[in-house]
Amino acid sequence: MKTRIHSAFTLIELLTVIAIIGVLAGILVPVTSRVRESARNAQCISNLRQIGTSLQLYLDEHRDTYPGPFYTVQSFYFTGDPDGTGFINLSRRLSPYLSSHVVPGNKRKVPVFICPSWELVMKNVSDAEYPYVINLDPKYPDGVTKWSNSKQPFGDANGPKPPHRASEFTDCPRSQTWMLSELDKKRSSRTDPMPEKPVHGSPIATNSTTTIMWRVRR
Repeated sequence: MKTRIHSAFTLIELLTVIAIIGVLAGILVPVTSRVRESARNAQCISNLRQIGTSLQLYLDEHRDTYPGPFYTVQSFYFTGDPDGTGFINLSRRLSPYLSSHVVPGNKRKVPVFICPSWELVMKNVSDAEYPYVINLDPKYPDGVTKWSNSKQPFGDANGPKPPHRASEFTDCPRSQTWMLSELDKKRSSRTDPMPEKPVHGSPIATNSTTTIMWRVRR
């Protein structure tokens, strides 16, 4: 009578396979996470460059005058304003140059004004709509000049103060002066919903900023 041999995993073999899977997961998961974050960073930089380019197009068509006046924080929403009065975001003014024209009266998101990493961090936070700040110095690192409160390029909707012409700013290089920067609680005392810390890392090295000459500073 022949003895039938049954093939099976021993406990040691099973544990070995589980250990190998665990090691591979430990290697692949962080790599995948870094790849995804790198993709979000690239998209954020691309968005900021598009905003900078659209601003230059706006200046070319409006006698070198910045859009405005605006409030300091900038929402990724804009509301159509058929009468040309009331509160309008930077995104609303630049929308014709961003291929995201809005029908007056509609309120919707402008994708270019949303950083993917910011959106990921704030996805479960209600009323979070202010990813960027303009005009004021948000404790930005050395090397990036701040605008003084008396000379805000986009004007001030609180004043209201009208926006300025680009040719007025001769005291600081436009390529060294930030136009728009990401907003977080480490660099702002505002109470609006915002990330606890910079979504791309440390506030010195990795906050994306569009300068007046549409270069992106990290």
